[in-house]
Order: sequence, then C-alpha cells, then structure tokens
Amino acid sequence: MLDDLLAFIAKPAVLPAITFVVGGVFGFLATRFTMTASERSAHKQRLYDNSNSHKREKEKRYLEYVNALGAYCAKTDPASLADFQSVATTGELYFNELKIIASAILDGRIDLASGRDDFIPDIIEALQKNIPQHYETLKKIANRIGAPYDGKFRRSNYESLFRAAEKYASAAALPPLPATETYN
Repeated sequence: MLDDLLAFIAKPAVLPAITFVVGGVFGFLATRFTMTASERSAHKQRLYDNSNSHKREKEKRYLEYVNALGAYCAKTDPASLADFQSVATTGELYFNELKIIASAILDGRIDLASGRDDFIPDIIEALQKNIPQHYETLKKIANRIGAPYDGKFRRSNYESLFRAAEKYASAAALPPLPATETYN
C-alpha cells in the first residue's frame, strides 16, 4: 500500500500538484497570521488615529463637565434641579468617555504608549479623586434643592476603569483607591 502511494506521488504531474496545493494552503495561512510592513504601518496609524479621536472627545467632555461645575459654583441664585441635572449629565458623559477609553485600551484598540502615558493617569485621577468628588457634589446639590439622592461610587459601575488602571499603572502610581461599594 505504501509502495502504491509512493509510486502515485512520484508520477510527473502529481508531485507538482501536491506541492502547489500544500504551498498555497500554507502561503494563505501565513498571510492571514502575519502582516506586511505596510499593513503594520496602517494598523499603527489606525491605533494612533483612534487615540487622537478619544483624546479630543475626552477633552471635550471634560471641558463640558468643568464648565457645568463652574456655572454651578458661580451661581448666586439658589441651587435648582437644572443645576443638578447639568452637573450629573456632563459628569456622567465625561466618566463614560473614560470607560470607553479604558475598554479600548484593554482591547488593544488604542496605541499602547498613548494609553499608558496619556489615558491611564487620567483614569487613575478619576478613580481616586474626580468620581468620588462627583458623587459628593451631587449629594450636596440634592440636599440644597431638597431632592432625595443616594448615588454611590460603586466599583461595578466603573469596572473597566479599575481593570485598565490595575493592568497598566505601576504600583507606585496606583496607591490604594477609595473604598467603593461592590454590590449593584
């Protein structure tokens, strides 16, 4: 049986056909699992463009949030529900953009250097300072307008931020984070 197989393979038209098929299959698989220099360059450019897009959106959302806080602090009239909604909405949009960025970092959709050098410090600052203060500010506004508010800084609401910070921040840059509630 082995002799028959070897005799079949040794025929003049069979060996080149087998080589062509096997080479084609391996060649196809090799191109699917590797990138050419131009493909690598295009991929790096996409990651860079994605990073820049997120930077612009983060800055926009941050400025909206800071402006809402500034308008509330500069207000001489009593606090109103509109003040509460403005601060709550703009803050939520800003923190949501940070969550989107954290997910993009974890998924590899953002240039790693930009993620580590630009976004992770912002995420750490948000977890340590901005988000806890956001909930305190909302609680104070709600008390001033006489509205019930029981919002709390819960890890489950910001899990992607915590995962990105824990994965990419150095231990020195990540001191103990504020206590959060772990239930929903």
